[in-house]
Amino acid sequence: MFRCWGIVVLVCFATLYAQQTDTLRFFFEIGDYKTAINPAYRKHLESRLNDINLDSIWAIGYADFLSGTNYNLMLSEKRAGFALKIVDEIRQEKKSITIRKFYFGEKFSVPNGKKEGDAWWRRAELILFYGNQYANINAAKDSMIKKNPVPIHAPADSKNTRIKRKSKMKCDFCEEKFLEDISKANAGDTVRLWGIEFRPGRHVFMPDAIYILNALLEVMRKYPEMKIEIQGHICCQLGENDGLDMDTGEMNLSLNRALAVRDWLIKKGIDANRMKCVGFGGRYPKVYPETNEEDQQRNRRVDLLILEK
Repeated sequence: MFRCWGIVVLVCFATLYAQQTDTLRFFFEIGDYKTAINPAYRKHLESRLNDINLDSIWAIGYADFLSGTNYNLMLSEKRAGFALKIVDEIRQEKKSITIRKFYFGEKFSVPNGKKEGDAWWRRAELILFYGNQYANINAAKDSMIKKNPVPIHAPADSKNTRIKRKSKMKCDFCEEKFLEDISKANAGDTVRLWGIEFRPGRHVFMPDAIYILNALLEVMRKYPEMKIEIQGHICCQLGENDGLDMDTGEMNLSLNRALAVRDWLIKKGIDANRMKCVGFGGRYPKVYPETNEEDQQRNRRVDLLILEK
């Protein structure tokens, strides 16, 4: 992640080039909805916003718990508006794109007892989508805060789960490593699921996840008394705050990733009572600091805690 300090505020962004999305973040001081932009960061904005493959933009505004609810809602709308103003100023590409604006006020900010509030939630984001990737996404129909059920996005099944894969971002034979680890694990042990990774900002499995999912299914059938806790994680931020799930519009991305694994296993006949789910947000990164997209991808994951075996 690249960071640059302006005169008053911090402006930062998290890039997700390999997965055809970018997230550009702007941070504000208490009560502010405008900020000066560092020249180096502005150059990056010019590059991303004028990409010929850019298809749509979401502008999202937030506020922390300071001040009143109505004021914070208005403030978050202005912050989203500031982000869109930057788009208008910088974007020169004439291609028509879809632009959506969302603002949540203090909805996700938890009071921490500090007079300086919570700087993480004093921000606006531009989420950029490329190549019509999210043209039909359900969460963008009307409102990102609808209480939609979590859909299951499973990768295509494969009859041969023991083939070598060429992607440098995946370990070859992840399932063999998992089966070895699980055979040695006891109650109370945490087992890494190196092969189950997700698309940025979503609880949708990456294609290679089917191999380790099948291995996990094999384990659950082999040990019928085993109970597990499925632990979801996100990348690109530290701390207990969860991420925005762009499939549901809710701030529970890490939990939904755990639920996606559970629901896949349920569809394969595993008893739901054998599984618990928890989302840890960015509290426990597997790779830190994240210096590239590969590091970020490895933190979009789930782990298993063996409860009973």
